[in-house]
Parts: sequence; C-alpha cells; structure tokens
Amino acid sequence: MNYFLLFCFIFVRNILAQLYNESDILQEIPLEKVVVHSEIKDTIAEVYVQQTYINNSEDTIEALYKFPLDSEAAVESFEADIDGQSIYAKIYKNDEASKLYEQELEQGNMAFLLDEEYKDVFQVSIGNLKPKQKVYIKLTYVTELNTGNENNKVTFILPNIIAPRYGNNNSKVESKIFEGNPKYSNNVNYTLDLNVELEMSGKINSIESPSHEIIKNISEKKNNVATVTFKSDTVYLEKDFILDIEVEELNISKVLIEYNEELKSYASLLTLMPNLIQNEQLKVEIIFLIDQSGSMHGWKLDYLKDALTLFLKSMPVDSYFNIITFGSLYEHLFDKSVKYSEETLKTAINLIDEMDASMGGTEMRDALEYIYSTEVPEGFNRSIFLLTDGEIWDVDPVIDLVRENTAKQNSVLYTFGIGKSVSHYLVSSIARNGNGMSLFVTEGERLEKKVLLQLKNVLVPYIQDYTISWKEKGTSTVVENEKIEQSPFKLPLMRIGSRYSIYAISDKPLVPSPIEITYKFNDGKTQTETITFDQIRELKHGKVIHSLAASNLIRDLEEGTSKIHYSEEYKKRVESDEQISKMFDTIKEKIIEISTKYQIMSRFTSFLCIKKLEDDNDKTNKEEDKNDDSLGDQLKKVIIPSKGFPMYRERSYQKPLSYKKKRTFMGTEFVTRDIPMEEANSANVDNEANEAKKKDEESGKEIHFRENENIFDISDINLIKMTNADPVEREKSQRLLFNSLIQFQLFDGSFKLSDLLTTIIGPIYGEEFSSEWKKELDGIKKNYQEAYPDIVDQFDKLIGTSIACVILTDYLGELQSEWELVKEKSEKWILQKQKQNPIQDIRQKILISINQKKEHLLKVLHSLQNEDGSLTFTTLKDRVMDSYYGKVLSNEWSKELKAIQGTTNALPSQIDQFNKYLGTALTLNILKNEKFEEGFQQESEKMIQQLETWILTTETQNPIFSRFHKDLESSLQRNRKKTSILYNYMTSFKGDTESFACYRDILKDQLLSGQESDGSFTISSILGKLKEMEESHNSSSGGSGGNDGSACQVEYQLYPQWINEWFKEVNQVVEKSNSELTDDDSEKAFVNSLWGTLVALHLHKEISEEVIHFCKEDIVDMEAFKYEFLYQRKFDKAQKWIELCFNDPKNVPFLSKWWKKNDDEKEEEEKEEEKEKVQQQQQQDDHKEEKDNKKAEDKSTSKDRRKKEKEEEDIEEVGDIDDDDDDNNTDDDDDKMNESKEKEQEQKKKTTAAETTDESKRAETEASQPPPTPDKDNEKSKSSTGHDEL
Repeated sequence: MNYFLLFCFIFVRNILAQLYNESDILQEIPLEKVVVHSEIKDTIAEVYVQQTYINNSEDTIEALYKFPLDSEAAVESFEADIDGQSIYAKIYKNDEASKLYEQELEQGNMAFLLDEEYKDVFQVSIGNLKPKQKVYIKLTYVTELNTGNENNKVTFILPNIIAPRYGNNNSKVESKIFEGNPKYSNNVNYTLDLNVELEMSGKINSIESPSHEIIKNISEKKNNVATVTFKSDTVYLEKDFILDIEVEELNISKVLIEYNEELKSYASLLTLMPNLIQNEQLKVEIIFLIDQSGSMHGWKLDYLKDALTLFLKSMPVDSYFNIITFGSLYEHLFDKSVKYSEETLKTAINLIDEMDASMGGTEMRDALEYIYSTEVPEGFNRSIFLLTDGEIWDVDPVIDLVRENTAKQNSVLYTFGIGKSVSHYLVSSIARNGNGMSLFVTEGERLEKKVLLQLKNVLVPYIQDYTISWKEKGTSTVVENEKIEQSPFKLPLMRIGSRYSIYAISDKPLVPSPIEITYKFNDGKTQTETITFDQIRELKHGKVIHSLAASNLIRDLEEGTSKIHYSEEYKKRVESDEQISKMFDTIKEKIIEISTKYQIMSRFTSFLCIKKLEDDNDKTNKEEDKNDDSLGDQLKKVIIPSKGFPMYRERSYQKPLSYKKKRTFMGTEFVTRDIPMEEANSANVDNEANEAKKKDEESGKEIHFRENENIFDISDINLIKMTNADPVEREKSQRLLFNSLIQFQLFDGSFKLSDLLTTIIGPIYGEEFSSEWKKELDGIKKNYQEAYPDIVDQFDKLIGTSIACVILTDYLGELQSEWELVKEKSEKWILQKQKQNPIQDIRQKILISINQKKEHLLKVLHSLQNEDGSLTFTTLKDRVMDSYYGKVLSNEWSKELKAIQGTTNALPSQIDQFNKYLGTALTLNILKNEKFEEGFQQESEKMIQQLETWILTTETQNPIFSRFHKDLESSLQRNRKKTSILYNYMTSFKGDTESFACYRDILKDQLLSGQESDGSFTISSILGKLKEMEESHNSSSGGSGGNDGSACQVEYQLYPQWINEWFKEVNQVVEKSNSELTDDDSEKAFVNSLWGTLVALHLHKEISEEVIHFCKEDIVDMEAFKYEFLYQRKFDKAQKWIELCFNDPKNVPFLSKWWKKNDDEKEEEEKEEEKEKVQQQQQQDDHKEEKDNKKAEDKSTSKDRRKKEKEEEDIEEVGDIDDDDDDNNTDDDDDKMNESKEKEQEQKKKTTAAETTDESKRAETEASQPPPTPDKDNEKSKSSTGHDEL
C-alpha cells in the first residue's frame, strides 16, 4: 500500500511539474509572427521570410525554433535586424559555426544561427536575447515551382508546420539542432502575413488556393501580372499554403542565361517540353503502395479510397496490378501482381471498402523491398504509385532503395503527398529517384484528378535515349563536359507533355544544341522529334539561377546521382570497403565547397551572424551578469513549440483481424502523430451533424430535397442542370452521380442497363423512360435468354454503356479530367463489339428516345397552361413536378400550399395567385435548364418568354412575389428549403388576427369599393358606404348578435369616429362651396373628389398605423406587408392623383381661392417675417464688427513690423513703406463700400420677395404635403387644415 501511495505521489508531482513548466514557457514564447513576400516568375519563386521574436520574460534567453521550408529551396541569405542594425550572416561548416556560436554567447555577444536538418526542416537559434528585446530574423530562398505535369500550370507551396514524424531522427548533421519532432502546444497562435507578386511570360488564366481563402488581383493593363494576399486579416501557422497558377504558353522549351558579376560565371536553365502526339499505350503493371498508418486517419483515408476506386476502374484491360498496404508491417492483396479481370477487380474493391488507418507506424521501406523482390511480368513496364502523408524521419535509406531498384527494374515510382503538413522532402525525392513525379493534395482538393493525371503519364511511352550538348552562345563551338557543371548529371527519363529542368554552370554563356529525341513504340518502331530553343533570355547581375543550379548540384551529391557517383574512380572505391569512408568524405567536402562558393545552405553548412558588444554600457551589463549568481551558470533555453497535435497510441505490431474503424488509441507505445482535432473527433462530428440535421427537419427550419444525404436521387440531377446553382451543393450532386455511376462499371469498361435502370436512369430521365428500356430488355430476355444468352448480355451492356457515355458527357462535363479514361475505356469496348458483330449505333436510338421525352414535356406543359400564360402548381404536381424535381420537393410545396389555405389571413384569390406563381416559376426553371433539339428550341424559348412576362407582371402588381422568387430560387440552388416569405406573412401573426381581418375588410369594402378608376375618392361615396355600414351593424347587433357585428364591434366604432372628426371641417367646406364661392357644377365635383381623396388617404394612414402597432413584432418586411395586406398600391394611386391635381396649371387659379389666408394667419406670418429680419440684421452687424476688429489687429501688427523695418532700412525705402500704408487705407475703404452695397442688395431682394409672393405658387408648394390628424379640441385650427398640410 505504501508503495502504491508513493507511486501516486510521484506520478502527480511529475504531471504538475510538467504542467507548470509548460505554462511557464508559454508565457515567454518569443515568436510573435511571420511575414512572407514572394515574387514568382514563370516556374521560379524568390521568397523572403521574416520572423519576429520578442523576449517577454525577465531573463536573457536562447530561443530555438524548428520550422519547415520548401524541399527544393536554395537558402541564399540570412540576416538579423536588432536595435535598428542589420547583421548579415556568412556560411560556415556546421562544427565551426556551432563552436563560434557558443563562444560568442559565452562572451555575452548576441549570435544567430541557421541550421539545415533535412532539405525541408530548418532550425534557427537566437542567443542572448535580452528581456523585452525584439529581433527580426530574415532569410531569402529561391525554389522551382511544382508542375505536376498539369498543362500550363504551376503550384507554389509554402510549408508552415512540421507534423510529428514517425521513427527516429537519424540525421548526422553536426549542429545544435535538437533531435526529433518539434515541441507542440495548443496554446500558441503564430500569425502569418503573406504577399505574392506574379509576373509571368504569358496571360494568367486563373489563380486558386485550395488551402486558404485569398484575394487575387490580376492587372487590367498587363494580364500577365497579379498579386495575391490572404482574405482574412488573421491567418495562423497551422497548415501549408498552396497556390495553383494557370498561365498561357507556359509549356514551351526555352533557355534562361544568367551572369553573376561576383563569381564571373554564367548559369543556364534549360526547360524541356517534348510535345510529340502519342496515341499508343504501354503495357503496364501497376502496384499501389497505400499508407494505412494512424496518421492517415480521417479525410486523408477517405480521399485515398475514392481515388483508388476510380483508378482501378480506369485501368487498361490488358494490365497487371497489386495492392500493398503498410503501417508498422505490410500486407499484400495478392502474392504477386495478377491479371486485371472482373474477379480481381471485385477483390480489390472489397479491400478498399475495408481500409482504415489502424496499421500503426509508417514503415514503408519493408513494403518497398517486398515490391522490388517480385518479378515484373514479361513484356510489361512496372509503375508504382505511393500514396502517403510522408510523415517519417528516416528518409535517406528509402531514397537509396528506390534509386538502386529503379535502375535495375527499369521501373517508375509516382508519389502523392496527402495532408496539410506532408513531408515534401520525402515525397519529392522518392519520385525524383524513381524516375516519376510528385503531387501534393490538401483538404478540399480532388485526389482523383491528380492520380488519373499520373495514370495517363504511365500509359505514355517514355524517352530515355537522348543527349544534350552545350555550345557557347553565338558560336557553333561545343563546350567539353569537363568544363561544365550540369544538374542532373544523368538526364531524367522524359514523357510526352511533361516539363523538365536542366541546369548548367560555366565560365561561358551556354545554350543547348537542337536535341533529337527518339520514341520507341511497343512494336519496335521508332519516331524522332527535334527540339529547338528559339526563346533565349539573358539576365545580367543575377544570383537566382546560380543558387538553383548550385542547390541541384548539392542534391545530386546527397542523393548519389552526381558526376562523382558515375565516375570510374567511385565505382572502384565502393568495391573496396576501406575506400568507402574516404569517398564519402570527398563527397562531403565537395558539398561544402559548392555551398561556400555560392553562399547557399547545405546539410553540412550553416549561416551564422554575430552582434558584438559595442559600448561600455553593454560591457558593464555583461560583467554584472557574470557576478550575478541568480542567473546560473547556463543560459536559459526556450524551445519554441509548433501548433499542437493530440497524442495517440500507436502499436508496433501487425493489426488483428477484428478492429474498429477510425480508432485513435491502438497498442502500447505513445507517439505524437498528425491527427488534427477535427479529424480525431470526426465520428462524433458526423453523429452531431446528423442529429442536428434531423432536429432541423423535425422543427421545420430546413428540409433537404434529397431523400438520403449520401445517395444520388432525382433532386441532384435538377441541381446539376442549374448553371447558377450553389457551387458546393452542385459539386456534391455531381460527385454523388459520378460515384454512383462508376461503381457499376465492369473491368472491361462496359455498364449493364439492368444495373443502371433504378439508381441512375430513373432519376435522370424519369420513370417512364426507364420503364420503356426495361420493357425492351425484358422482351429480349424472354425471347433469347435460354437459346442465346450472350445476345441478351451484349444488348444489356451495349445499351447500358451507351447511356453511361451520354450521362458523362451531358451532366458531368466539369469532371472530364476524372472520367476521361473511364469513357475512353467504354468507347473502346463499344467499338470492339461493333467490329465483332456490326450493328447499328445504339446511341442514336438512345438520343432519339431522350429527345422524344423532352418533346413530350413541352406538349404536356402547353396543354396545362392557363389562359393568362401561367401554370398552376397543383395541376402540374403529379404529371411534371414529381418526375422532374422529385417527390420530396413536390410534397413540401404541396404542404405549404395546404398550410396557407388553412390560415384565416389568406384570401382565396391570394392562394390562387400563389399556386400559379409557384407552378410558373418552377416550370420556368425546368425550361431554362433543359436542352432541346433545334426543332423544339424555338418553341421552348417562346414559352419561356410567356412565363417570364407573366412573372414580371405579377411581381409588379405585388412585390411580395419578387421576394418569394428569390426564396424559391435559393431553395432550388441549394437543394433544400425553408418556409417561404409568403407563408411567414400569412401564418406568423400572433396578435389580434380578428382585428387585423376587420381592418382589412373596412379598407376593402368601405373605402376601395368606392375608388374611381383614376385613383380618386369622393365625399359622397365615403359617406354613403359609412351609412350602409352603420345600418348593417345596427341590424346585426339588434338581432341575435351575429358574428359580423360582434367580431368587428370595436373597429366599426372607431371608423365612423375618425370620419366624423374629419367631416366636421369637410361639411363646412362643402356647404361653403355650394353657397358662396361658386355655382359651377364641375368645380363642386372637383372639391368633392379633392376632399374625398384627402380624407381617404388619412383614413388609410390611421388604419395602417393601428394594424402595424399590434402586428409589428411578426412583420418581417414592412414594405412588403403594406403592399400585400394593406392595399398600399391602391392608395399610392390616390396620392398620385392628388399630386397631379396640384401640379396641373389649370387648377392653380381655382385652388388659390381655397387657401386664402384669414387676417389672423396673415398677421402671424408678418410677425414671423419681421422677427426673422431683426435676427438677420443682428447677425450681419455682429459679423461686421468681428471683421473690423480683425482688420484693426492686422493693421496694428503690420505697422509694428514696418516700424522695425524702417529703423533697419535706408532712408530711400521709407517712401515705399508710406506707399504701402496708403494702399492699405485704400483697401479698407473699398471693403467698407462693398459691404454697404451687399447689405443694400440683400435688403432689397427680401423686400421684393415679400411683396410679390405668388399665392398660386404657395398653394402648389403646400399641396404636396398631406393633411395632419385633426385636433378635436381646437375647431378654429381645423378650418385651416387644408392650407397647413397641403
């Protein structure tokens, strides 16, 4: 028991100590941010990196940070900016640099060291960083962009994080690098600022980033120039940045020559691009080497499985294949490669379905050794496809193994790096030494596209026998090889359409002679292509090409492909064990020589810069630090962590037969691995997403039109047809269709009609179309199955394969790069069957059948079209909507229609209009997305025009439908829907719905029923309707208390009250018009309409305010609500009538009589005008006084200055000063006269304006203002309401 307690105590103490130490370190993390600027020119990028460090602790520290760089990078400069001083580094041998670094730290100087652990892993050491001190570490590197064999495309990759790697760090570098993985923490967030400038030789067609959201700006003046920045203000160092660039005329052979003044040498870059058209395919054996280690968990494995399935379906019929999976151990599907057949394909697909990331570590070397131990089938070329996240340390032995066996077996090895932080060094170097190519895929990219791109490369004959001879530019003199440093020394194996780079350094400008390339075909025939180099560009005073050439020379020496390795001396020494170590020393010295000469980093050299103590204060501080015992004998080290990765257990033994997928705890050995948190919890995330989706659908928030989220159905084909659909949803539907279709392809490229009818043909072409072909197939089976089963099978495959090819072309054109080989294989099968048994091209019959289906659709739509050109949804549902959109969508809109019909707020006319609008809009979407033959295209366009006209008219009459149209369009674009805008308006009122209905009834029956065609109302019609309403109300309330009277009792009391208040004044005006002012009947009618319309507008305003008051919480769109439910359009017409009346010149004399002011009003206005005049005069006086004071001050200052000048100047200049004073006096007089004139003119204008005010103009101005709500307590003010408001 005591031992157990002791153990617990020690365990807890260690845990607490670890937490304390980590927390302590995190408070003083010196890395603040990273800034990157890159300049890209065609296939070369020059990258400037700045890391900002600040010591937040109270101690002087040594900071160590391990970070990644591009594996192809040549680091050509390193410097430190501190206290406003730039300190530039020099190249030293590793041991020498480390020794100097330590010596400088002991002396109290600051030192900055940059080491290379591997080609893609570097470490910076910052020594003696004082408290609160900031330093900027800057480095520059150049790199050649990854081409990936994609036509006219290059990819810029900026590694940002080192994922935890499997195994031990066996680097033999003599430096200060701490071994193994970087330290990790979840509590750090280093930011990244990025700016990329592009200047390409051709037009930039596209710039995309699959890893980050970016802002791209292609110059309008120069379409070959662009800039790229991050869209977000804050980006963290948590994944690699990838930028894909497509440029016109990038894939051409050319030469770039650079002269370096300091080195007195020339460096040439030769870009080779063979373009001979090649139609013949090689016979291939393909071996898939699949990483199933724990780090492949999550989306990496999902991507891999999808790509591998498509790859197997796309393979040539006449080929061999095998699948090897590896982790801590390896497994093979077959003992050796087998012939590609239907049976072996099914076995492979079953294996892929069962794959998971539970095979432990990443021991790929043993798996590769097994592959190379098997024999290559005679007459076939071996190609190995390695798919991995490349997270291992022990890279060099794998590279050596690949290089040795590639030469022996004449094989090629293609690599695919999958992940956010893949080891670029491993993936690139294995492919390069395996005569293949490397490609990288991050989350969001399509692995299928890149895998199939390399499959095309494998099938194309490669070029091996060719030579390059260099000559001095401008001459025909060939330069001897001994005078040239060329990389690669051994020319790469080339394939048609791929891009290759050759570097050469010499003391003369070199250009290659025309190169003759010979292709050897399967039948032994040859064909020759001559490559000439017309594009030659020269750069003066450059270093970029020299740095890249030197970096490639070093890489050849490190990987065993240099001139030394192919020399006779090397071969002899390697055969003798005693001479091997001496040969290795020779190679190491050669690397150091190149690194020092060209000032670029290597594994055996480091950059070092030193800041010496410069003043007495620094030296005094140093002595104080030495005498301070609290500082300790050793400088405090801070290892800067990378963004954290979770821990999981990884086993070192082979997996058992039973295991759980997506398992993250396996075995007994703890190893840090690359499993981001979102991946480690992917199973939980999926469950939560499904639960959330279910809850949303149950609560009515959003309904997906696809019956099953992951199964292709009829709703997807509608989304695919829509060119304006949501891109994410559309691509998902395309993927579902593509994956569903591909699973039915047989190994020979054919498809069976019987397999496609239900899951593919039915959703795409409809059940009727599917039933017709099923009936035809059943007829052939009935007649020929027993006697001629082959005929039945051939017919089944012929129809199915033909329809599959049509589907790929018509609906999946954007994925052509992925299905190109699939379709090519299918068409070869059709062509082969036609040669064996000549038959009519069945595809023509299929196309006719498809077009007949479309013609039938047009006829049905015409027969269901209403007289006004619209189509009703309920009429279309069973005959069109179910078969085109699917029953989920069709039923959902039917439910909404029924729900609206059940509301008390919806009028029958509104429901009918909504029914028509929905049917018309959905039909319009069908016609716009369907492709008709020429004969019916014109008919379709005519119907589209009719439907668009009806929709436009409806939306003009009722704006709510334009909002609904957007809602409907969004629903179709996303393949899901929420309750519509119109439904919300009709069903969401939670307040007094009965009162709302009563007020609507009053507006419609009491006011609008009496509106004239020109929009006006009359007094007589309003009073007549009021009398009818009162009689009806009294009758119903005096009887049995009917519903009409009791339900709207309050509203019917308020309405007459409002009218009576207004008509106290109106009646007086009408009586006055009948007796005093006029005997003209037309004038009386005008007054009747004018006042009637004004009263109607105010009544509408009163009712609207009352309704909005108790409904405002439920109103989504106020304007739409007014037009839909409060008849705003009708009263807008009345308002327009009022405006026309007051703007009509013939009405001006008449209107002036009705707005003559009484004596009280005139007296009041005169008082106001007099008051304004007094205020204006006071302001003018104040302004003049202020101006005079300012001038007096200026004059006094001027006189003082002149007096001083007078004392200093000669007597002759006194006269000039007097003249100046006279001028100043004259200016003052002029200013006073101008002010007086301005004042008189201003007063005159005001007097004239007051005397000549035009009464008709005043009436015209006042007419545009609506009358106010009447004041019940002031009858006198009521008499002037018309004047005040109009």
